[in-house]
Amino acid sequence: MKHLKNRRFIVWSSGIRRGISKIVPVVAILLAWESWVRIFEVPAYFLPPVSTILVKLGQLLLDGELIVHTLYTIYRSLLGIFVGATMGVVIGFMMAWYRYAEEGLDFIIAATYPLPKVALIPLLMVWLGLGEAPILAMSVMGVVYPVIVNTVAGAKNIDPLLIRAARDLGATDRQLFREVMLPGSLPMIFAGLKLGAGIAFILVVAAEMVIGKYGLGNVLAEAAAILHLDVVFATLLELCVIGILLFMLVDFLERITVPWHSKFRKAG
Repeated sequence: MKHLKNRRFIVWSSGIRRGISKIVPVVAILLAWESWVRIFEVPAYFLPPVSTILVKLGQLLLDGELIVHTLYTIYRSLLGIFVGATMGVVIGFMMAWYRYAEEGLDFIIAATYPLPKVALIPLLMVWLGLGEAPILAMSVMGVVYPVIVNTVAGAKNIDPLLIRAARDLGATDRQLFREVMLPGSLPMIFAGLKLGAGIAFILVVAAEMVIGKYGLGNVLAEAAAILHLDVVFATLLELCVIGILLFMLVDFLERITVPWHSKFRKAG
């Protein structure tokens, strides 16, 4: 029992140290920002101090309206990430499993992946209207391509000996996929999901700046138009926090879905 308590204390203290090591650089940058603005008397209309930004963010949150915009942005991002990740995994495994699917989709993905997604907003407005559809489409496009590419790479990098051993043991295609292909590809899929989730979040905010009546992108665009830099920086700070939480969410899902990979990563 004493050994178990000591081990829990070690794990807990290790987690505290890792958290502090991540927070300290951020706090140092914010303190340097505040000091630089105060010492050199930088005009607030050019770069407001951190303290002013935090006060403004608190006021906006207490007002309640910013919370509504935040919920719209989070909802659009999460829905687009879920739909895009599902599509990406399905298409990626089809390309990895069926040679004709890979040959048919390879050039299409290679041609459309590099397209600047923000430039497609006017087309999406014409095709899908001015509602939620074009913003959700931007979110889906942000995540689907990285997930496709990483799913194909993860499936193709599975050790052929594992596949051959499963076949020798009489595994069907369904069993081979469920017991070998999917578990072996999950680390790469989550790597693509982490990348795609951030891109999807960026594209949602960009679309909201152009066509969204609600959302943090809309708040950002309206504040920038009338040069309310304190609101601009307060919104940007909130976007940074949401981005961190989004990354932590995907990392948490990876830890509970692929626990052996996270343990290996810790050991490394």
